[in-house]
Amino acid sequence: MSLITDLYSRKIVGYCLSKSLGIEGCLTALRMALKAVKQPEKLIHHSDRGIQYCSHAYVELLQKKRVNISMTEENHVYENAVAERVNGTLKSEFMLDETLISFGIAKQLVKEAVETYNNKRPHLTLNYNTPNDVYTGRKKVTHEKNRYKKKFKVINTESTSYQQKNGTYQHISECLKALKLNNI
Repeated sequence: MSLITDLYSRKIVGYCLSKSLGIEGCLTALRMALKAVKQPEKLIHHSDRGIQYCSHAYVELLQKKRVNISMTEENHVYENAVAERVNGTLKSEFMLDETLISFGIAKQLVKEAVETYNNKRPHLTLNYNTPNDVYTGRKKVTHEKNRYKKKFKVINTESTSYQQKNGTYQHISECLKALKLNNI
């Protein structure tokens, strides 16, 4: 299953269930996501470094639409936490990790799960609004920039490298280790 999620609204804007891990399912999801976008040059497409997302066809489509490309530095789940969260929600709440008797049934379940996730399931991070309500602007959300503002400095999640006090750069996994070591 290939998913493309809008970070601000958490709406799944592109998806495809494919019989293989090949590039075509990812391209189908990307094309679906790009259909609704009026100014793709203002987008940042963030992904892990999976072979599908690094493929010539996938990168070429992003470049053709002038979408900015961002990729994780290594395969670390914390570098793409929103994608991991959406995948986990679909698997656990909508039972998409179960063994199904046919591909047709699986496709129908994925379609229903995405529709429910986008249009009926309220999200805590969206002040209990649905992703579609936030995406379409029917509901306004002010994302809390940092719950722990008093405890430590805000980490810029738009990049996978973070500047330290001494001017050197540190990878996100090192930041996370430091936070864990300091019991934060």
